[in-house]
Amino acid sequence: MPGQRLPAKTKHHALNEGQRLGRTAEGVAVIHVTADDETGKVSSLDVPARHGAIPEEFEEQIRAL
Repeated sequence: MPGQRLPAKTKHHALNEGQRLGRTAEGVAVIHVTADDETGKVSSLDVPARHGAIPEEFEEQIRAL
């Protein structure tokens, strides 16, 4: 399951950080989350990039959270 969380201000920054971390980490996933600012309710979740060893069922697991 997810370990360290590194928020990014832009999708471009997140993709660059994911690629950089993927060089040394066992597995890295870049997750784009859209949520309501007031309630925090997630309206969409996307995984635009994966680097390294990520389990096949990863996306199913994070969507279930």
